Amino acid sequence: MKAFYNQTYYERNNNYINEFSLTLLWSVSVSMFPFGGFLGSLMVGPLVNKFGRKGTLLFNNIFSIVPAILMGCSEVARSFEMIIVSRLLVGICAGK
Repeated sequence: MKAFYNQTYYERNNNYINEFSLTLLWSVSVSMFPFGGFLGSLMVGPLVNKFGRKGTLLFNNIFSIVPAILMGCSEVARSFEMIIVSRLLVGICAGK
């Protein structure tokens, strides 16, 4: 993942990202999954009250399909931001 981030940054700015920023970016990407899980766990109660258990599970499928598409398209789009957002959404899915 770090190599993809570094190459993408180079293609945008004609300069490689420094090691500290690369590690920080990688750490943010990795930490988005548990943060999303935290957000998902906070969302599950109100969603179950509003949509019921079955409706919440169906709604939860959105949070598994959309990030899969985003992650698949991130390399084509040359965007590491898409990976960060998709990891957050996958975390929300896992937290429900």
